[in-house]
Amino acid sequence: MNLPRSIKYAVRSVASWHMQGDRKNVLLKATARGGSTWVMEIIASQPGFRYYDEPFNIRRDNVRRTGLFRGWSELQPEHCDIDRVTDYLDALRDNRYRHMNPAPFRRHYRPITHRIVFKLHELEHAIGQIAARCDCRVLYLVRHPIPNSLSRAVVPRLELFLASDYYRDKYLGETRMQEIREVAEKGSRLQRFVVSWCFENYLPLRHAAEQGWATLSYEELLLNPARSCRYLADALDLPDMRRLLRSVGEPSSNITLSGQETLQIMRDPDQDARRRRLVTRWRDKVGREEEKSAMEVLQLFDIQAYRFDRLVPDADLLHFEDTVSRLEVDE
Repeated sequence: MNLPRSIKYAVRSVASWHMQGDRKNVLLKATARGGSTWVMEIIASQPGFRYYDEPFNIRRDNVRRTGLFRGWSELQPEHCDIDRVTDYLDALRDNRYRHMNPAPFRRHYRPITHRIVFKLHELEHAIGQIAARCDCRVLYLVRHPIPNSLSRAVVPRLELFLASDYYRDKYLGETRMQEIREVAEKGSRLQRFVVSWCFENYLPLRHAAEQGWATLSYEELLLNPARSCRYLADALDLPDMRRLLRSVGEPSSNITLSGQETLQIMRDPDQDARRRRLVTRWRDKVGREEEKSAMEVLQLFDIQAYRFDRLVPDADLLHFEDTVSRLEVDE
C-alpha cells in the first residue's frame, strides 16, 4: 500500500462534487504533446467546468485503479467495448470513481462543477459514438506532425496500429499497410513517430467535418489567439470571453515537460514573437531532407492536412484568412 498516494486520492474524493448543468460537456480529442493540456485548461477556465485529464491513459495509476482498462488493446477498434467506455464517462459525470476527481490545488479547481471537458488521446474510431451517447460536443485539436512527434518520448500504441485488421481491411489495404510497416521498422525515429501520428489522426481528419466537430489547429491558436477564442466560445458554448483570452496567454500546467528552449521562449515579453517562435522553432532541429522524408509518410495515408515546407495546416483546417500572414514568412 502506498500511503501518500492513498491520502492523495482520499483528498480528491471529497474535494469536489459535480452537478451536471444544462450545457453539454466537451470531448477534447487530440494527440499526446499536441497542445491538449493547454487547450483543456483554456476550456476549463470557463465558469463551472472541471476536467478529466486523459481518463483512458492506462499508464496512470488513477486510471489503473478503476480496474476497467488494463491494456492499450482494449481501446483499439478490434477489442474496444464501447459500452464500457461510455458507461465509464457517465460514471465520472455521476461522481463515481471519485479518486479520478481533479486535484484540489491544480489550476481551475472548483469544489462544485456543472460542466466537464474530457481530454482523450485514444479511441479515434469511436469519438462520434462516444459523443452521441454521452451528449458531448467534440473539439478535435491537431498539431503539425513533425513538432508533435519531436515532443513525444513514446508512441505506445504504434505496434497495435501496425497489426490492425481494422485499419487494413476498412481503410488502407494490405499493400499500403506493408509499406507503412516498412517505414515504421526501417525508417528514422522521426518517421516512426510520424507513422503513429498518422494512425492517431487518420480517422479524426476523415470524420471531423462530416460529423460536425469543432476543429482547431495548435498553430492557429498560437498565431491567432483572439479569433480562435471567439471560435471556441461559439462552437463549444463557452460564455466568458474574458477568461478565454486570459487563459490562452498562460502556459499549460505541464510546461515543465518541455525543454529549456521552450521555457526560454515563454519568457519573451513580445507575445507575437513568442507565438511565431513556438510555431517555427522545430525547423532548427530538422533539415529539409529529413522534413521531406517525414512528410512523405503522410502520403502513404493520403493525408493532406499538412504538407512539406508549410508550417500551418491546409486551408480546410484554418478558420481565419490572416493566420498565415501572422508568421511573417513566405509560406
